[in-house]
Amino acid sequence: MPLLGALLVTLFVGLAEFFAKWITRKIAVVAAGIAVFLSITTALYFALSLLVAGIVVVFPMSAAVATGVWMMVPDNGPAVIAACIAGDAAIAVYRMNVTNVMFAVYAP
Repeated sequence: MPLLGALLVTLFVGLAEFFAKWITRKIAVVAAGIAVFLSITTALYFALSLLVAGIVVVFPMSAAVATGVWMMVPDNGPAVIAACIAGDAAIAVYRMNVTNVMFAVYAP
């Protein structure tokens, strides 16, 4: 009997160890993907901010141009652009999570 008990314990411990490594590996891959996505989104936001700042620098500064620019760009322009980027990022995160779930469900 002790031999059978030791065999079953060894079997279940090996099985638990296998599943722990498998799940940990999946979580690590998903966490790395999320980190890469967040860094790319942050870089995109700052790149767009720099582009807008660069456009402002090359405008000739006169009263007519400043009035025209402020007529085209509302006071809440940066907030609107940030909200659009945040919405796109949220949709991309949702799609990425759906894809990860599909991989997790259908992966062998």
